[in-house]
Amino acid sequence: MRVARRLPVLNPKNFELPERHDPRQSGLKYGLKLEDIKPPPTYDHISVPTANRLPTFPRVPADTSLHKKNFKNLTDIIGVEQDPVKNSLKHGQWGIVALNGGYIKFQHFEYMRNIANHNIKKHLFGEYRIPGPWKAITKKNQGTKMGGGKAEISYYVTPVKKFNVILEIGGKTEYSQIKTWIETIAANLPVKAQVVTHDELEEMKAEYFKQEGRSNPFTVKNVIDYNIGGFRTSRFGRLQIKHYLEFS
Repeated sequence: MRVARRLPVLNPKNFELPERHDPRQSGLKYGLKLEDIKPPPTYDHISVPTANRLPTFPRVPADTSLHKKNFKNLTDIIGVEQDPVKNSLKHGQWGIVALNGGYIKFQHFEYMRNIANHNIKKHLFGEYRIPGPWKAITKKNQGTKMGGGKAEISYYVTPVKKFNVILEIGGKTEYSQIKTWIETIAANLPVKAQVVTHDELEEMKAEYFKQEGRSNPFTVKNVIDYNIGGFRTSRFGRLQIKHYLEFS
C-alpha cells in the first residue's frame, strides 16, 4: 500500500519579501524627470472614412470589349513607375509598395481583402491603389498543338511596376498594432513587396533616381548581375555577390 508523503511545514520567517518601490520613483536613477515623459500620440488629424474596408473586385472586367486579347506588352511591368499619383502614399501613413514588376491576379486581391478586412476595425481603413484585374492573359490547353492563332483568354491580371503602391493602410493606430498582418500580406504577394511609410518611400525613390542620374552607367549591381568581365564567376565570393560588395 502506497503511503502519501507529508510535505514539510515552511516557516515564513525564513523568507524575505522583496522591497517595494514606488513606480513613480523608478526613473530617478536614470536621471529622468516628469517633463521627460512624453504624452501618448493623438490622432485628431486623421479622419477614417465610412467605407473603411477593401471592396471586392470582379474576376472579369465589367466591359470586356475594352480589354481584348492583345500582345504581351511587357512594358506594363518593366521599369519604374513615374506617375507621382501611383508611386506615393496618398494618406501618408503606411502602404505596401512593389519592388519589381509583375502581375497581380484575382486570387491575390482576394487574399489581401480577406486578411485586411478581418483586421480592419472602426479606427482603421484600407484602400487599393491599383485597379482590379483588367489585362487579358491567354493560355492554350495542355496537349494542344502549336499554331491555330492566339489562344483564348484564360484570366485577367493587373500589371504593376517598381515603386507602384499596391495597398494603403491608415487610421488612428501605431504601426506595431498592424505590423504582423500587413507584413504577412506583403510577403505572400507574387511580386517582391515591402511595407513602407511615406518618408521611407520617398527616400527609396530619391536614392534610386540619384543612382539613375549618374554619368557612369555601370554600377556594382550591373557588373555583378550581368557578370561583366567575369567578375561574378572568378573574382568575388558568394557573400560579396549577394550583398553587392557592401562589406568589401
